[in-house]
Amino acid sequence: METIYQDHQIEQNATQIMNYAATLMNEQGMSTRQVIDELVSNGMSHNEASGIVTAAREALSKGYAKLAGISLLWIIGGILATAMSGGVLIFWGAVVFGICNMIRGAYNYFKFSERA
Repeated sequence: METIYQDHQIEQNATQIMNYAATLMNEQGMSTRQVIDELVSNGMSHNEASGIVTAAREALSKGYAKLAGISLLWIIGGILATAMSGGVLIFWGAVVFGICNMIRGAYNYFKFSERA
């Protein structure tokens, strides 16, 4: 029973550290190198910090790819709703919302993807 609890605690700590790294990159605009240095200065080995940052970048990239996909559905939905109303009602809000979020999602997807 003790081992299961310890494994759960380790997993929780790793998730918290990865979330911290993602926050530093996404909200504070820190570079990969800066985040690794921050984690190392807090007592983590360079290899562990590098692995955490890689996992955080992958999670951010996947999240923004999902945002871009959902945004595409907003755009299509707005266009279809306008077409189904015979052009009487124009659902420009859904289209504009979708376009804005698609741009945001695509930009950040490429920012955090491995190709960056």
